[in-house]
Amino acid sequence: ALNPDFVIICGDLVQEANDSSYFDFKNIMEGFQIPCYVASGNHDVGNIPNDTTLRYYRETIGKDYYEFEHKKHSFIVTNTQLWKINVERESEKHNEWFKETLCIQNEKQHPIFVIGHYPLYTKSPTEEEHYFNFPKAKRKELLEMFSNNNIKAYLSGHTHKSVSYTHLTL
Repeated sequence: ALNPDFVIICGDLVQEANDSSYFDFKNIMEGFQIPCYVASGNHDVGNIPNDTTLRYYRETIGKDYYEFEHKKHSFIVTNTQLWKINVERESEKHNEWFKETLCIQNEKQHPIFVIGHYPLYTKSPTEEEHYFNFPKAKRKELLEMFSNNNIKAYLSGHTHKSVSYTHLTL
């Protein structure tokens, strides 16, 4: 009834990342009549991702971070596990890609939507780090980048419940 142009899944595509679960997930996705964009979650690449879990996701599902455009809107899909946990070689590469992509998309002057799995915070930008949010330093860095660019919304999953907040300034 909504007639959407596409769907975005904000991570945790499967409960356990294995061939059987991903086979089922991909079969479900093939039934969609519209494009489906996915972000990786902690169940997809691991609570502590590593070269093996990242390679498995990339070979089985596809890119774990990328961007796309639709009707003069920019969407940046991130791998928030690489912001939550420092993974040697991978986290810095992801962070640099995000900064470069954000600059490129911002120059287009399109509204920008950032998609990830972990929410920045659950109640307050100053809350302590816990299982459902980002470390305080990374949260502060991202909120500053979002404030300084044309970010209209940050979409996330992970909490398995609806969490909505408005953040105007730090």
